[in-house]
Amino acid sequence: MSTVELPTRLPRWLLVRRGKSLPVERMRLRLAAYVYGGILVLGAIAVANGETIADGHAALVVAATTATTYLAHVLAHRVGEQIGRPRGTERDHWRQEARDSTPILFAGVTPTIVLLLPTVTSLPTEAA
Repeated sequence: MSTVELPTRLPRWLLVRRGKSLPVERMRLRLAAYVYGGILVLGAIAVANGETIADGHAALVVAATTATTYLAHVLAHRVGEQIGRPRGTERDHWRQEARDSTPILFAGVTPTIVLLLPTVTSLPTEAA
C-alpha cells in the first residue's frame, strides 16, 4: 500500500495514525465512513421538529442512527474481509476496522449534542 502527502483540507484525525500518514486505502475507508455516516445522520435529522427536539427524541434518533450505523459498518466489513484472509489475522483486522470506522461516530456526535441542548438547557429548539 502506498502513502501520499496529507491533503490540507481534511482533518488530521481522519488521515493520521500516531504522527504517520496512513496508507491511501485506509484514508479512503475513513473518508468513506465519514461521508456515509454524515448522510445517514442528515437523514435522521431531517425528521426532527420542534417537539421532537424539545423532548429529546430527535437527539436519541440521531444517536441511535450513529451507533447502529457504526456497528453495522464494522460488522459488514468484518464479515466481508474474512474472505481470503489467513486464520489468526481476524483480531488485528477487527481492531483496524473499528478504528477506521470511527469517523461515523464523529459525524453523529456534534448533531446529537446540538439536538440535546434544548432538552437540558434553556436553548430554544429553533437554535438547535
